[in-house]
Amino acid sequence: MNAVLKDADPAQLLTHFGGITLLERHLHLLKRAGAKRVRIAMKMPAENGLRFPKNLEIEWDSATIEGPTLVLSANHLLRRKKLDAIASEGPGVYWNPEGAEVLRVEPAEKAAPITLAPDDSIRLDADTPKLSWLLQEARKDTDSFMAKHFDRHISLAATRLLLNTTIAPTHMTLFSCVVGLTGAAMLAEGSFAWMLAGALTIWTHTLFDGCDGELARIRYQESRLGGQIDFWGDNLIHFTLFTALGIGRWRMTGEYPLLILGAIAGISSLIAAWLVYRHTTQQEKKRAEGGPLFQGVASVAEPEAGKVRTLLAKVEDTLTQRDFIYLFVFLAAIDKLDPFLWLSGIGTPLFALIFLALQITAKKQEEIRL
Repeated sequence: MNAVLKDADPAQLLTHFGGITLLERHLHLLKRAGAKRVRIAMKMPAENGLRFPKNLEIEWDSATIEGPTLVLSANHLLRRKKLDAIASEGPGVYWNPEGAEVLRVEPAEKAAPITLAPDDSIRLDADTPKLSWLLQEARKDTDSFMAKHFDRHISLAATRLLLNTTIAPTHMTLFSCVVGLTGAAMLAEGSFAWMLAGALTIWTHTLFDGCDGELARIRYQESRLGGQIDFWGDNLIHFTLFTALGIGRWRMTGEYPLLILGAIAGISSLIAAWLVYRHTTQQEKKRAEGGPLFQGVASVAEPEAGKVRTLLAKVEDTLTQRDFIYLFVFLAAIDKLDPFLWLSGIGTPLFALIFLALQITAKKQEEIRL
C-alpha cells in the first residue's frame, strides 16, 4: 500500500513529541498500518539521528497519488489501532469532530464522509499536543486487573519523565531486573523484616517493569530481542523469588520441606517459561514476515483455532500476570508466607504439566486437520 503525508510543515514535523520527532512518529504509524512506500511533499531533513522505519521506501518532495493510497494529514495524529482499522476497511474520508480532514483512503470519490470519535485523533497545528493522549497508546489490552487500575498509573508517570531522555527500554528492563533480584536476595535472609522488605522491593520491580514496554511502544522501539529479554528477566525473578523464599523460610524455621518446596517452585517456573517461550516462537515462525513482534504470549493467541488452543492461550497468559505480588506482599506483612510457598510448590509444577498437556493436545488437533 502507498501512503502520502500531506500538508507537511518541516518545522512542525521536526519538533519532538514523546521522545521522537513528529515526522518519525507519522512514518512509523504508517508503516504499522501496512504502508510500503510513503511520499512526503518536503525535502529530506538534514538533521542527524532521525530513526525511520526499516523496509519503508520514502520519496521526498513528492505527493503523487497512485492507486490505493492512505492520505494522512501531517497536522493530525491518529490512534494506532484506529489507523489499522481504517486501512483494512477501504476507501473513505475521515474527519475530526471540528470538521478537519484527517485521513482519506483513495480512491474515495464515492465514499461517504466519516466523523472520527473525539479521542481517535489530536490536532498538531493549533494547540500543543497533550502527552496524556499519547501515553494512552502505551497501555496493553492484556493488562491484568491491578496492572490496569493501579500499576499503569505509576509506571506511566515514570515513563512520562523518561521519554525525552537517552534511557532505552532495555535499560529499564535491566534496571527492573536488578531491583527484583535485590528483593529476592532479601527474602533469603529469613527474618520478618527482611521478608517484608524483600516483598516490597519485588513489588517495586513490578512497577518499573512496565516502563520498558511503555517506552518501546511510545517511541516505536519494540523489538523481538527486547521482548525476549523482558520475558526471561521476569521469569528469572520468579525463579529467584521462589527459591530465595524457600531458603529464607528454612533458615527461619529449620523445616526442610519449605526449602524443597521453594526449589520445586523455582525450577518448575523455569520449565513452564521454557514451554511458553518455545510455543510462542513456534507460532511466530508460522506468521508472515513483518507480523507482530514478540511481546509475550498474548501476541500469539489464536481463538479461531479451536477450544484447546483458546484455553492454551489463556493458560499461557497467566504466566505473565503479576497480580500475585499483591497477595505476596500482604502475606509477608502478616508473616504468613508458608501457605504461599506450599501453593507455589504444588501449583507451579502442576501449571507446567497442564501447559505441556495442552500443547500436546493442540499439536494432535493440528495433525488431524492436516
